[in-house]
Amino acid sequence: MWKRQYSIYLLFCLSLSWTLANSAQISRYNVAEKAWLDSHQVLRVGVVEQTPPILFYAGGSHPKGLVADYLRALAMHLGLQLEIIQFSDQSSLASALRGAEVDAVGTAVVGGDRRKQWLYTRPYLSLSVGLFGNQQIPIRGLKGLGGKAVAVVRGSVWEKALTSMAPGVIPVPFPTIEEALRRVAEGGAFAYLGDTASVTQLLQQVEIDDIEEQQRLNLTIRYFIGHPGTAARAAEPDTKGC
Repeated sequence: MWKRQYSIYLLFCLSLSWTLANSAQISRYNVAEKAWLDSHQVLRVGVVEQTPPILFYAGGSHPKGLVADYLRALAMHLGLQLEIIQFSDQSSLASALRGAEVDAVGTAVVGGDRRKQWLYTRPYLSLSVGLFGNQQIPIRGLKGLGGKAVAVVRGSVWEKALTSMAPGVIPVPFPTIEEALRRVAEGGAFAYLGDTASVTQLLQQVEIDDIEEQQRLNLTIRYFIGHPGTAARAAEPDTKGC
């Protein structure tokens, strides 16, 4: 068991080294990291589908988006074959991790007890967060939403975090961003909370009347490569605002 945990730790050191050295094109691998690379051929990364352009499966099993592009670049740089394995939800992905069916989670978002219990790389993707709707929000930030229904995507970090971040706000989960925004347009929720990249791409593809970004919040959602483990963390991520 300890050998597997050590191997996982080396993987995160490798990915961290690539993140830090990529701009300078410098190899900073130590002897143990090079030995790990020599003994592994396939990097198995588990993911749960996100919203476009983050990570999505459009018309097939081939993953697309920013996450997939980064993982492919990382595997290519490390000289490994990449296997991106899709799971229907976080629970099934967690079970696969415990069963050693995957090496890491490709779309980890730091939060709750995971801050102390997981190994993380540095964030490789940071997205701004906004409030979208058809009504002006007079008070800046989430404090202006007390007592109001705010649409979120079911299973997103905001579904659980919203009530603690803004007491009095009523989170209303929807299966997709489009359904959430349409409910806001119909008056079924006051606003939608989510990352701006996903909403911007969706609104370029479908027409939803009178929906626009009302406020850009001082929040950022950051994605990491992560794995639960007891070893020291490969990096201390900056999670302010998540």
